[in-house]
Amino acid sequence: AVFRSGTRQISELKIHKRSGNIFEGQLISVNFQDHDAGRVRCQSSVIDITHRKRFEQELERRINERTRDLRYSEQRSKILSVKLMEAREIECKRIAKELHDSAGSALTAIQYAIERKLGEIGEVPCEKRTCLEDIMGMVNTTADEVRRISRNLHPSVLEDLGIHAAIRAFIR
Repeated sequence: AVFRSGTRQISELKIHKRSGNIFEGQLISVNFQDHDAGRVRCQSSVIDITHRKRFEQELERRINERTRDLRYSEQRSKILSVKLMEAREIECKRIAKELHDSAGSALTAIQYAIERKLGEIGEVPCEKRTCLEDIMGMVNTTADEVRRISRNLHPSVLEDLGIHAAIRAFIR
């Protein structure tokens, strides 16, 4: 090979000792101009890098192990997130149904009781009628609010049409 003066090459290679042992070595060659002889000369040295190579291999093994552990943890985290979302959805559905059934039924019963009393009082304007009509307005508002909360906790469109339709309905 032809080298220019001042160039340096570094190579890593396995070196066989006379004893038969093999070690990892780093060969460093530096070319320089011998002005007296008019030639380019090469000076080389070998450094035993066996320990460094073992350390690098151990480091690589640990990195791979940690990477594998992180991937496993990430997969477990995703699975747990999905299970958490499913549990939340089930709980929201249960609360929405309970809210609709119990509070909704109670408010409906109150509405019927107020309507019955209004029927007994008749059309004659009086203080009791005005009070019952005000209460009926509050009960109707409360019933609407219970329905809204129940629907927001678990939109029926989610179960009936799927997540995409539910998102579109929610955005509107």
